[in-house]
Amino acid sequence: MMQHQVTKPFTIDKYLIMNAWKRVKENKGSAGIDNVSTEDYESNLGKNLYKLWNRMSSGSYFPEAVKLVDIPKPSGGTRPLGIPTVGDRIAQMSVVLLIEERLEAIFHADSYGYRPNRSAHDAIEKARERCWHYNWVLDMDISKFFDTIDHDLLMKAVERHVQEKWILLYHPTIPFERYADDTICHCYSLEEAQMLKASIVERFAACKLRLNEEKTRIVYCKDGKRRGEYKEITFDFLGYTFQPRGQRNKQGQVFNGYAPAISRKSKKRITEKMRGWHLNRRVQLKLSDIAVEINAEVRGWMNYYGKFYGSQLKAFLQCINLKLARWAERKYKRFRRKPNDAYKWLVRVASKNPALFYHWQHGVKPNRLKPFG
Repeated sequence: MMQHQVTKPFTIDKYLIMNAWKRVKENKGSAGIDNVSTEDYESNLGKNLYKLWNRMSSGSYFPEAVKLVDIPKPSGGTRPLGIPTVGDRIAQMSVVLLIEERLEAIFHADSYGYRPNRSAHDAIEKARERCWHYNWVLDMDISKFFDTIDHDLLMKAVERHVQEKWILLYHPTIPFERYADDTICHCYSLEEAQMLKASIVERFAACKLRLNEEKTRIVYCKDGKRRGEYKEITFDFLGYTFQPRGQRNKQGQVFNGYAPAISRKSKKRITEKMRGWHLNRRVQLKLSDIAVEINAEVRGWMNYYGKFYGSQLKAFLQCINLKLARWAERKYKRFRRKPNDAYKWLVRVASKNPALFYHWQHGVKPNRLKPFG
């Protein structure tokens, strides 16, 4: 337990620090530059939390440097990810817990990123619904948002948030979905979308930001009922591609709708992850070993990308079964240079033990007898 509270220049409730620790522990995450993990921090929790509270309350707290890790970008290359120390994450979470309730009251309803009880799926669902009613989308891309955002302007906004209640002003007639810096706006006409884009460019310039002109596009949400042609009819949002797709209504009738499904970039990212399994080199493993290793990752893909138009994802994930058959071809001598026999063997295994792999449990079992033929 932490020691008794004494008078400090800044009043910070110790229970706030304790609750912040609980949230940081739930979020898990890697160690920072000091190489102290959450488990290490918890091994001497009372002393560590008291030390942090004491520094924050006395005004002597300064965050440590962040650990920079390069992570791959879907478009190629990498971007740096900063990982704070566990102590700094607790300090940051303390601020979040203090201001979250206050900020929730003033956030726009169409802002979804990093808010309690709101998810990327909620934003995608709302975007899907609005594409039914609005013919046009302004797909915005802010150029290097986190690199170029003006820190002084940001801190002025934070001070205003914290000190007084105010409401963010948006164009009142334009519905939108925003997740962090990923934003799409819905418009009734091409002219309205063009005017909106021009006004946003002007407003961003005042905030020392700019749109990436190459990636910002006006898109026509073309479906079976909308007439006319336009060169841009697809856009990506939060890992999904929105585009015209054949769909079936409750009466079984096929129609051309406008719907989201897993994007090509997301498929590419998943494919790269699968390559990282290196199954062709790991013939020493048993099939059950592979299941234990990949099931959690596959479950994450299916839970996120299978939410909308899941048939696209399921068809794509058949490639896992092909990889497993290739693994069996290399592992067992009787299947050498006989990929179809290896696949038939996998079909039999899935029939006998359908719960072995997560994707088998959810409708992606091997079911084609000659996938390599």
